[in-house]
Amino acid sequence: MQLEKKKISYLTALNMKKPEYWENYKNDRRNVKRLVTHESNRVWDQKCAEIYTHIGGQRCTEVWKFLRM
Repeated sequence: MQLEKKKISYLTALNMKKPEYWENYKNDRRNVKRLVTHESNRVWDQKCAEIYTHIGGQRCTEVWKFLRM
């Protein structure tokens, strides 16, 4: 949803060539970057939690499987 909005605002800024359209595009781009960073951090935290559940037991091979991904 946000990515589509960013694409549309970029195309609008290219066609209209007015500063306010470029500001809208910059704001949309900033918001998409924040969402991507947030999702990346969430996935990383989830993977770390999975690894921590496997450390210290007989399932140490599972840790190496996660680290190779």
